[in-house]
Amino acid sequence: MAIRWIGIAIAFAMVGGSWAASPYDLPAQNATNWLIQHYNPVDGSWGATDDVKYVQTSEAVIALGALNRRTPQYYAGLAWLENHAPANVDFRSRRILALQASGNNILGDLQYLQTAQNLAAPGNGGWGLSNPYQ
Repeated sequence: MAIRWIGIAIAFAMVGGSWAASPYDLPAQNATNWLIQHYNPVDGSWGATDDVKYVQTSEAVIALGALNRRTPQYYAGLAWLENHAPANVDFRSRRILALQASGNNILGDLQYLQTAQNLAAPGNGGWGLSNPYQ
């Protein structure tokens, strides 16, 4: 009887292993590897120049978080975002998306966005580039 239960347990383990694999596991691992290879270990960011670092770092952190890859590079990217002030509403919105998933305090960023959208304030056109793009 014990041999029968061992055989059943082995069969379930073998079948269960094939069910656990997803067709997205390998592409997700490849994407993670690519992001890690293109990470700047000196400052914890992604991107070769300052004009793209904020966008690329926030998107890399968002992607690693969505893939549940909490690597040292993920945490370094979070730290970089926390320590670099966003230059505009777009960067601040990306920072909110990246930081909120890890439980960081985003209250100041949310308040900034609310203030930026205050259409009643003099000279404020909302979130767009100009008044027609509110």
